[in-house]
Order: sequence, then C-alpha cells, then structure tokens
Amino acid sequence: MATPLVVRSTQAVVNGLSMVVYYGCPDVVHTRRGRTLVRAAATAAAAIAVIPDLRDGAAELREASGELRQAREALRELPLPARLGLVATGAGFSALAVLGSVRFEKWAFRTGEARRLAGEPLAHTRTGLVMGALALVTSLIPPPQAGGGGGGGGGGDDDPEVPDPPPDPEELDIVIPDDARELTAVHA
Repeated sequence: MATPLVVRSTQAVVNGLSMVVYYGCPDVVHTRRGRTLVRAAATAAAAIAVIPDLRDGAAELREASGELRQAREALRELPLPARLGLVATGAGFSALAVLGSVRFEKWAFRTGEARRLAGEPLAHTRTGLVMGALALVTSLIPPPQAGGGGGGGGGGDDDPEVPDPPPDPEELDIVIPDDARELTAVHA
C-alpha cells in the first residue's frame, strides 16, 4: 500500500498535468468539440486521482452520521424564516461560485486567444502552466486531520501540542472553602 505522501504527490502531479492540458488544449486542438473531449478527459483524470480522498471522506461521513442527525434536528427546530435564509444564503454562494468560475473560464480563454492572435506561440499553454502549478501546489496541502476541527485551539486528544485548559472548580462540584479562595487569589 502506498504511503500518504506518495498518494498526495501522485494526486498533485496528476492534478497539475490535468490543468495544463485543460487550459493549454486550445493551442493543439482547434475545434470546439475536440477541446470539449480533451477537457473532459483531463477532468476525469483529475477526478480519478482523488478517489482515495473520496473514500476517506465517505468513511468520515459514516462515522459522523450521529452528528449529522443532530445538526439536521437543530435545523428543523429553527423557525421557517431562518431556514429559508440559510437556504437562500447557500444558493447565493453557490450561484456566485458558478458565475465566478464561468467568468474566469471565459477570461482565460479570451486572454489566450488575444495572445494567439498577437502571434505568441503556445498562448493558451502559458495560462495552463500557471494553473497547473497552482493545482500542483494546492494539491500538496494535506487535508485537516479527522476530528481535529481545523481552525486550531480546543486542545484535547486531537492536538497534543495544545494542552487542555484547567477545569473550573465550580463546574466540577468541588467544594473549596472561602479561605482557600482568598489564598489562591493572593498568590495568583
């Protein structure tokens, strides 16, 4: 079995090469249909490269099904306007992401075409190399550890470098005489 570093490196190389092919194909393939087929193949290669991550993600989802049920119940308890607001916000962000992607794709193609018309050789490949390098570098970033929660802090068993904060004595139902509280306040 391959180590995580080998898998991540392979994914990074495949993603990088897929992006170079995806964005650079207009320099080699001149028909729209041909470009669509080449880009579909490049996208499929990138998708196949991340199958191990998808399997891990599916396993994590199965493990977190209880938490997902709790979240679903909490959402059902929200009033209707709040739920509609959440749906509208999600739909808005999704629409912005799609719109931004389409605009970027059109911009990248038009920029490459302008370079090609100016007589620059491999005009689209330049964009492909930049996008491929970005894909390669971002694919090398390891995913957050399962149960780590991302964003730092929290401590616990997930992050051995950050110690747990000391418990509050009042939360533990420990009776501390008033004299002891005064002593700790003086020495603190």
